[in-house]
Amino acid sequence: MLRPLLLRAIGFLIAIVVFIPLVIQASFKFILKEAFVTKPRKDRPIVFDSYGTHRYLELPEGNIGIHVVDSGTGESDSRPLMLFVHGFPDFWYSYRHQIKYFSSQFRCVSMDNRGYNESDKPENIRDYAVDKLANDVKEVVQLLGYDKCILVGHDWGGSICYRVCALFPEIISFYIVLNMPHPLSLQDSLKSSWAQKLSSWYFFFFQCPVLPEVLINSFDMKNWDKIFQDIPYDSKEEQKQDSEAYKYVFSQRNALRGPVNYYRCSFQYPEDMRRLNDKIIRVPVCSIFGNADKFFLRESFMGSVKYVEDLTIKELKGISPWVHLHAKEDVNRTMDDYITQRRGLVVGRF
Repeated sequence: MLRPLLLRAIGFLIAIVVFIPLVIQASFKFILKEAFVTKPRKDRPIVFDSYGTHRYLELPEGNIGIHVVDSGTGESDSRPLMLFVHGFPDFWYSYRHQIKYFSSQFRCVSMDNRGYNESDKPENIRDYAVDKLANDVKEVVQLLGYDKCILVGHDWGGSICYRVCALFPEIISFYIVLNMPHPLSLQDSLKSSWAQKLSSWYFFFFQCPVLPEVLINSFDMKNWDKIFQDIPYDSKEEQKQDSEAYKYVFSQRNALRGPVNYYRCSFQYPEDMRRLNDKIIRVPVCSIFGNADKFFLRESFMGSVKYVEDLTIKELKGISPWVHLHAKEDVNRTMDDYITQRRGLVVGRF
């Protein structure tokens, strides 16, 4: 009686010894496939052609190609230039609501920053230094045939544009910044506030090689759906359209390496930011921010007043970091009112 039971027990143990490694191996392969393999989206969203002409500008100083979407009619367009610079993780499409709203008054141009989408993607981390990014903006303005523009920046684009204000104030009529404190105000908060350090945890995480790029797109880009959950849409179809647009762009090969390198460069070469210390911004600035921002404290935004001579602040209650998407009507109206007040500073082409 004991012998059959013993044999069954031995057989059961052997099965466990053989089966469990196979299960672990299969599970590991499944996890790797499902969690960390991103399926490239092949069909370019047709909505990309609804906002202007796609152009490629070869920047002679930066020796880099920048992709822009231009609502203008070319060299004969004498309207003032409104140039949009996006943040992370984003691309030119981020400003679709502003392009539609302001195209009747201005030549609206939204650029893909270097390293993003259809712009060139340098491999060297040092090529993402903030001075080079600021110089890209200056060259885009010049290549479009303007000596001044209304500059609009969001998030990382906001930081880049603050640098443009410091280095090239002569090319800016005024600057509208969306959900980005002045970089030195943010540094002040990072030094003095553990709350800001914790809110900026991803700055530190992004210093890891490879891992951030893999995790951002994990589970076949499910994280991108979460970005749009807090943004009000007229329909589920519109929400899906935007989500799929971002998935298309960031599923392409090496689509996230350049964007994450912005953070790596800022940490590895902090001397770039130190050169801002003696640069009080003389350009008029309008700062619009949503106070439901999980990444930047309110004090970081309000502290910008120490570094900007002429600063107007508009705080939107309960609005997420994607302020120009979450509260597009309020943001467009605030921008329009500010522009109307400063109309005398706006100029057209050369």
